[in-house]
Amino acid sequence: MDNSYVSPVLNIQQLIDDWMENNTNNSFIMKMCIIWNLWKMRNDMVFSQDTRSHQWSPPHIPCVKINVDAAFIPNNGAAGAIARDHNGVFLGCGTCNFDSTSSLLVESLACKLGLELGKRLGLEEFIIEGDATNVTSAVLGEVSQIPWSIRSTILEVRNMASSFINVSFVSFPKNANNVAHVLCQHAMHENVNMWWNADSPPLCILSNLYS
Repeated sequence: MDNSYVSPVLNIQQLIDDWMENNTNNSFIMKMCIIWNLWKMRNDMVFSQDTRSHQWSPPHIPCVKINVDAAFIPNNGAAGAIARDHNGVFLGCGTCNFDSTSSLLVESLACKLGLELGKRLGLEEFIIEGDATNVTSAVLGEVSQIPWSIRSTILEVRNMASSFINVSFVSFPKNANNVAHVLCQHAMHENVNMWWNADSPPLCILSNLYS
């Protein structure tokens, strides 16, 4: 007979409370990451009319593309950024974890991490590509339209971008951002704050990087 515990959960708040009370094997963070990813997938399906499968596309010569992604659970966030050239060659990547109050803020900080990676690699012209269209719109739009909760971060992103010759900010469907997504999930699950050079990519993305 199966004696495993099953709780009478009625809604998402009760589900989260139940997970917190029964956090065996420190599984709460992983479960919250699953919830977060399901929510992002739901938004992609609801707000995007284009349901075709997308693949990562290389930038034009001699530009570099930096893909960014973020993950969020209550009060905690993680971001990942990965750089590749026009041949898809890995140039470097980075991850960070931080306290955060919203998913919108972590996506904004992921954009900032991408710029930090560009600076670390000594780039002058590159593309920042992610699946958070609201953050891309905030970076490219009018200052008055930036949500107050991310205003300081977005203004910092704009200021950082002005120090390069040319930085483009682009939004693309989540399924074309898989490598950055995997990197970000690794950062969240393992609490990783690290930079990787071109000759030593993290093991978690190897199969996605060269598939």
